Amino acid sequence: MIYNLIYEIYEQISGMYRQVSFSASDIEGFLTVIHHISVHDVDVAVKFLKYVFGILPKLANKKIMALEIISFCAGHDRDLVTNLQNDRLLGFLKHR
Repeated sequence: MIYNLIYEIYEQISGMYRQVSFSASDIEGFLTVIHHISVHDVDVAVKFLKYVFGILPKLANKKIMALEIISFCAGHDRDLVTNLQNDRLLGFLKHR
């Protein structure tokens, strides 16, 4: 029962990401949803890290929220360093 609910939420949020037009308001809305999920259920939020990694370099105002999502999920993502390297985010995070 819970698995079905989580799967349904995952599908809805994945659909939300596919519909994002990458306007600032769409991205902020998407990040807000993922941020709220990550605060309350990290195991579910980990499934959306790839989306956060993908939009982080494009963010102007919500970088802190995206980095908080990554930090909440850091202990639960086995491939965190690989994801950071693949998306060249280590250099992005080191840059001031």
